[in-house]
Amino acid sequence: MDHILVGLANPWPLPQQAKHNLGSLVLESLAEELDLDWEWWWSCFGWVAHARVNELTLILFIPGTFYNLSGFAVRRACVVLGLESHQLVLLHDDIDLDRFCWATRDGGSDGGNRGVRSVFQSLDPGVRRLRIGVGRPASRDPKTVACHVLAPVDQELLERWQAAARNGELLEILGLRGPPTDNRSSTRGRLS
Repeated sequence: MDHILVGLANPWPLPQQAKHNLGSLVLESLAEELDLDWEWWWSCFGWVAHARVNELTLILFIPGTFYNLSGFAVRRACVVLGLESHQLVLLHDDIDLDRFCWATRDGGSDGGNRGVRSVFQSLDPGVRRLRIGVGRPASRDPKTVACHVLAPVDQELLERWQAAARNGELLEILGLRGPPTDNRSSTRGRLS
């Protein structure tokens, strides 16, 4: 079965190394490890790369829309590529998880993440997600949260996720390495 991995991010001119872009930064590291080339697809309004891993076809996708409007491009990508929402894994930052922690989940609450909300509204609230912990801001005030997620990702966190993409840990977390499985249970962990 094909899978589409979607890394949420804000396009230029917003800071490319922001915590909010961690989903796409992780995908970029995976693409680099797999020696993939990115192509701009107007039909999807985003960047696409293809890979073959463990007899699976992986499609990596980074929307060209702003983070909070990601649903439009993600829906277009699924339509153009002929994939269903259950084949999608959304990678995004999460302020409710500590740094270096992650959780996979099918659907659930968007937790106030407007990019996730946009995808849920455009496709299906049951979409599979990899929530990447970036730590909590000082308060839940919208301005404080915005400043937190638009601030630069700390280098150690970025390097640990880049290493996870290089050494196969990311594919294990996503359940895409090793024998095929239909197990879509929620899991949690911490980067090794």
